[in-house]
Amino acid sequence: MPMKPFTCMSNVLQDRSRSMSFSIRTTLVVIVLSSIIPLRAIALDVKFSSVAGDFVSVGNAVIGDGMIAFRALGEGREGVYAAREGEPLRTIADRDAFVPDSRDIKFSGFGDSPHVSERSVIFSAATVADVQGVYLYDRGLVRRVIDSSMKVPGKDTLFASFGQPSIDSVQMAFVGVYDGGQGVYRIANSRLYTIATIDTIMPQGSEEFRSFGHPHAGGGSVVFKGLSWNNEGIYIFNSAGFRVVADYARPVPQAVGNFKKFGDPAVDGGYVVFKGVGGGRKGLYLFLNGELSVVADDHTEAPGTTANFSDFASPSVDAGSVAFVGKVSTQHGIYLYHRGVIYKVVDLYDTLEGQGIRSLSLSRQSLEGGAIVFRARLDDGSWGIYEARFETAEAGSN
Repeated sequence: MPMKPFTCMSNVLQDRSRSMSFSIRTTLVVIVLSSIIPLRAIALDVKFSSVAGDFVSVGNAVIGDGMIAFRALGEGREGVYAAREGEPLRTIADRDAFVPDSRDIKFSGFGDSPHVSERSVIFSAATVADVQGVYLYDRGLVRRVIDSSMKVPGKDTLFASFGQPSIDSVQMAFVGVYDGGQGVYRIANSRLYTIATIDTIMPQGSEEFRSFGHPHAGGGSVVFKGLSWNNEGIYIFNSAGFRVVADYARPVPQAVGNFKKFGDPAVDGGYVVFKGVGGGRKGLYLFLNGELSVVADDHTEAPGTTANFSDFASPSVDAGSVAFVGKVSTQHGIYLYHRGVIYKVVDLYDTLEGQGIRSLSLSRQSLEGGAIVFRARLDDGSWGIYEARFETAEAGSN
């Protein structure tokens, strides 16, 4: 089936149920299906258009500088793909592609989630020669960033594998695993740097790190979750140094007690968002200039319901706004936190293409400007990538 241009059509909803007016321009763009179908979702009529038509499943999507990227599987195919409004879907790399600097070795598989910055796409992949690596698509070409044939800085051993990589305008970041250990690394100005390894003492701590979550790069900062035997925390590395965002010693905002558990964070410059548990609460927290505030926790009423949120996943941050998956009782949805107010984008009570929704999910790079990209699985078992666009206005404005 031929690739179609990435086009958008939308209507506007005025939501005056809050203290400020909120107009949400919603464009749902499905990757899997292939015709333009009217649909009713999020209490307004919208339409969506197809980008491609032969994938059987898709991974979580990311958005950066207007480009949407994702991993997808089809009949006999697997790859990383990207789309931009008004342009055809492009293949970044797939199993038919040769590995950079090779004429006879192809890719054999791809990591779950790529990352995008300034039209560049970074992703992890394996090859048929059993080499693990991180690769960068830039200006139409794929090049190797690092792979398991390369030596670990400061160690007499090679890398064995890599976690999900991340990229911003100045650097790339990833977890590298080697025999007997692992670390968080960054590449900037074509040089490989170590941020932390299992030999590094935790900032403001006395123990060495034991393991790391997937790092996230944004706005010149790198954030990640780190664990030791007796501590766990969120850490940020940037031009100001290597610091703690929150760990077991930090009190939970609007609660009595300290943090006891964390999820993988996301960053946009000085803003860091993460899931935290402690003080008898479970919530999402926003860090800026050393201060923590509550985005939402299990004492926050979910919009459009009389029930509180019960859990959270996959927060994404852009200029202080946060998109996240929120669980409410036995269902879940995608929500937007903007200027202190939470809005529902879509949940399992809505329909897409006239069908019910089985599940919804986000990546940590799902929010950019006025757009949220998300993955949905429908009642017929099909998967799709969707984009919701929103606009905000002050109360009383037209």
